[in-house]
Amino acid sequence: MARIRTPSNEIVSVPNADLTANAVTRPYSRNRYRADVDVAVDYAADVDEAAAILREVARSHPGILDAPAPSVRFLEFGDATIRLRAQFWIVDPTRETVAGVRLDYAGRVQERFEEAEIAMRPAE
Repeated sequence: MARIRTPSNEIVSVPNADLTANAVTRPYSRNRYRADVDVAVDYAADVDEAAAILREVARSHPGILDAPAPSVRFLEFGDATIRLRAQFWIVDPTRETVAGVRLDYAGRVQERFEEAEIAMRPAE
């Protein structure tokens, strides 16, 4: 029986036969990790400006790689929001660095959105 610690610090017991017969995903095992950050903005928001801010904040962050370049994708029209997804790569990922970069990125985005008067909304 193998014991595996999750990013949430939970211990999961896995039979050895399962480890040898199935794929095991290790999200932080390489030298970079792709993060997806979903943001919902009000329909009144300038979506192009929101996407530009999401990209600019990622490009200027020291913990985010320049290549592959950060990107922003349209996800969907919600009932009251437009959902966008920022995607970027984090260098030297560990549970702590990924969480730290994502938190710092979110704070910087929130600050820039407030300056641009872009209203973020809760996910639907």
